[in-house]
Amino acid sequence: MADKPIDLIIDDTHNIGGAAVVDQRPDVAVGVSLPFTLGTNGYFEQEFLTVKQVKHNIRNLLLTMKGERIMQPTFGTAIYSILFEQDDGTLSLKVEDSILEAFKIWLPFVKIENMEIKADTAPGEPRNGVETHRNVFHIHIDFSLQNDPTMLEAVSVSVAGPEI
Repeated sequence: MADKPIDLIIDDTHNIGGAAVVDQRPDVAVGVSLPFTLGTNGYFEQEFLTVKQVKHNIRNLLLTMKGERIMQPTFGTAIYSILFEQDDGTLSLKVEDSILEAFKIWLPFVKIENMEIKADTAPGEPRNGVETHRNVFHIHIDFSLQNDPTMLEAVSVSVAGPEI
């Protein structure tokens, strides 16, 4: 039986409040939304608000493994490799260090106000009468932009490995 692919759950519906970032030209796209979808003004759906694009950029950074992106081997985090390490009580700290390092390099204009990382195991489906489980990281980041510290937004991501 083939291993199931890694699952991820993304919830970026949190909006804690604060002033919205004022985009100077609301008719100019600042990036593409993720996941890629067919857009009305071109090949891909575009984002016209900076804060929405930053949320996509954060998710992209968190969910990309270091070495995965061609020509940018340092882009991404070590979340997926940490996911498979033996839990010695420091996994959440290792994930946090990896995220902070990635933000410092790739998103220096984003200020992390609060970060919560919970390492967990989720029950899997029994296989041949044997219980299985999945390692899971639940990551929640409250952030603001350096140029508008009054605006507070959030991104939550859960990353789970294959059943073991």
